[in-house]
Amino acid sequence: DKDNGQFKVNGLKLGDYTMTETIAPAGYVMDTTPRSATLTAAAADVEITTDFVNTLGSLSWVKQDAKGSLLAGATFRVTGPFGYDVTVLDDSALDADKTSGEFKLLGLKLGTYTVAETVPPAGYILDPASQNATLTQATPNATITTAFVNTLGELLWTKDKGDAAKTPLGGATSASAIQAVTWAGSGALLLAVL
Repeated sequence: DKDNGQFKVNGLKLGDYTMTETIAPAGYVMDTTPRSATLTAAAADVEITTDFVNTLGSLSWVKQDAKGSLLAGATFRVTGPFGYDVTVLDDSALDADKTSGEFKLLGLKLGTYTVAETVPPAGYILDPASQNATLTQATPNATITTAFVNTLGELLWTKDKGDAAKTPLGGATSASAIQAVTWAGSGALLLAVL
């Protein structure tokens, strides 16, 4: 048959036949279920009505904070085979998993994908590690098992006696030296001194 995706074999003798897909279109999951047909004198022309269906895969991963809690608001770049290159924001249209901090891309062709965080959630440090996952015929739906983790910064200061040697002053607490540490966004910390 000349139509894409349709097959017709002429000149077959009466008997039992089994059709099995041996190669799927590039990037697709092969349909491994055989289809059978029997040609008889009463039914010499038979159409198999159960189509061979080639599916695509999926890729999932999670974004967490340093304590292991899901963290919303990150953006990732995902690249892969056949020129695949998308940017996905948590819970956007491309993200099939609408739980904040959990990501899932659907309709992916088989091959190796690279996932890298491009924008961390507000106030967090970007996770610089990229991770790979390979979608195969055997495992077309992959999950990156190592979470992408964002951490927070740290603030450290020393209370000293004010002498030239900057001798540390014992007995002071952060509450006595700093009234409040407030996140002001855009990388700024506001310190209110007593």
